[in-house]
Amino acid sequence: RRMFLGLYCGRSPALVPLLSGVLTNPNCEYEINFIPLHTLATWSRISVNDSNNSADTEDVYDPSKALESAVQDWLPQFGISENCTTEIPLILRSETESMDVESPDKTDSGMESPLGERDPELMSVGSDPSEKKTTPSSPTELPNLCEEEVVEDTPMADVMLPHHDPVTAEDLFLLCDMFYLPYQHGSRAVQILLELNWLINCNTDERDADWSNKVEQFKLKCTAIDDLVTKIDGPNRSLHYEIHPYIKEVQTALYRARKYLTRVE
Repeated sequence: RRMFLGLYCGRSPALVPLLSGVLTNPNCEYEINFIPLHTLATWSRISVNDSNNSADTEDVYDPSKALESAVQDWLPQFGISENCTTEIPLILRSETESMDVESPDKTDSGMESPLGERDPELMSVGSDPSEKKTTPSSPTELPNLCEEEVVEDTPMADVMLPHHDPVTAEDLFLLCDMFYLPYQHGSRAVQILLELNWLINCNTDERDADWSNKVEQFKLKCTAIDDLVTKIDGPNRSLHYEIHPYIKEVQTALYRARKYLTRVE
């Protein structure tokens, strides 16, 4: 239940001419692998000449520039109308097609049941044998279950979605820092955790006006997460459904932190 949106880093570009390929471990969700794979492609395009002409090969691949380029290329995807549903063919029997139903009076081996023929009226448990079942006077009164209902596929552009402000590059940088790398948070996420830790562990007698101001600043940063949750609910439903469960958990945790700070304030 984790996703990682951080960039590809930690490998020297000097390895590029020595490798035949790179084995990656992407996220299970397809859409959210854009930044990791984009930055990996940037790293892998480092040529031998670029590495040889640089005194320090670590400066050839700039992770911050690679992340910025990936975010700028990923940003337009959030404004594209895309439905995540998949068409599933519906197979219906024809009205004239006979259904091969095994007789209930036969066992799996094909032999007749030792109980012989059973009264259909007694098959229902708890029914009154003296009560006569009513059947339709004509087969035409039965509902036609084989009639296929035609459902028109409505384009996502025609579906009325709630209007939100568009996702910005700063929103994506914040999202990436919240779900950066295994065992490593991004700078914005680290800052939020450090501030929350200081606010909670601050002694009661030290909670002065400066502490209250920092509480308000912390709440403003939490509001940015709330806005991000709202903005993700945009026209690209594939991205929305893949990101929303994870960012919603962060929003819930920060909401509880804010409630706690408000109570002790």
